[in-house]
Amino acid sequence: MLSMNNYKWYYHLISASRAGEPHEQEYKVAGPLCDSGDVYFDIEREGRLPDYRRLPARVEPGEVLALLNTGAYSLAQMFHYNGRPLPAAVMIDGEGQPQLIRRRDTYEDLVSNDVW
Repeated sequence: MLSMNNYKWYYHLISASRAGEPHEQEYKVAGPLCDSGDVYFDIEREGRLPDYRRLPARVEPGEVLALLNTGAYSLAQMFHYNGRPLPAAVMIDGEGQPQLIRRRDTYEDLVSNDVW
């Protein structure tokens, strides 16, 4: 998500696991990678992003969070950064139903092109 810092893009964040619950608790959200763009709050306090993101109370490790409205950049900019499998992608169809449009990579996918 380096583009978020460079271009000052804001991606709305929700709890996909509990989307219907009130998002009133403030959290600082960051990802597992060593990239400064993997932080979803205004770490430099320059007014680009909110200082906190509102999510339901008691968010737990492993809870599914979703960045909304990322457009083409969600798939177009994915790569195997730090040997991490690429995520699945889900599209909501015209009926409001989720459709898997890309499966999550496996470890075998990460090494499938290695020849030595």
